[in-house]
Amino acid sequence: MGKCINLKGKKFSRLTVLNKAGSSKHKKVLWLCECDCGTQIVTTSGDLNSGNTKSCGCLHKEIDSEAHTTHGMCGTPEYRSWAHMKERCANPNNKDFLDYGGRGIGIKKEWLVFESFFADMGLKAHPDLTIERVDNEKGYSKENCIWASRVVQSRNQRIPKNNTSGYAGVYFCKKSNSHRSYIDVGGHRIHLGFFPTIEEAIEARKQGELKYWAEDV
Repeated sequence: MGKCINLKGKKFSRLTVLNKAGSSKHKKVLWLCECDCGTQIVTTSGDLNSGNTKSCGCLHKEIDSEAHTTHGMCGTPEYRSWAHMKERCANPNNKDFLDYGGRGIGIKKEWLVFESFFADMGLKAHPDLTIERVDNEKGYSKENCIWASRVVQSRNQRIPKNNTSGYAGVYFCKKSNSHRSYIDVGGHRIHLGFFPTIEEAIEARKQGELKYWAEDV
């Protein structure tokens, strides 16, 4: 039997590995894991690594419940926002997981059920609004979330560590010895120009938000 890889402390979907729990009758390594819901289970390394075991069983129950749901909102903008929120916080394979679940951003237990989430958030005033956390260091809850436009989200987003301007979409370009301003629209980056001062670059970014994101304001 090959060397056992230590999985203690690692996260697999909703399961966090606590300790090794011996071996199965087939000599497979067993691990004691705690689910996000608080339930503890024992499973094998293979099932964790393959994704066959993602929770204590609560995830399957939720998926099954949603498949037979009667709220009639599957496919609505509110439901899609809820589903995407869960994916980026709980699914390590999601492209945004590292910026959310990977850095400890969680969802309050009640919001794991769509009806509770919707009861707190209500309908969007506009279908393009997205769920925004008022404090980016805290998780998703009624107290910390609003429906917001891309303009609001941009002004509230975390500034990348390599950004020295303190404003999203503005940075100093050493090559041109000037401040560059840009904006992302529909997955495409639009160059707004190079400017001699940071104030001019920030103003160009603000004007770009008004021009390209006006429908969301």
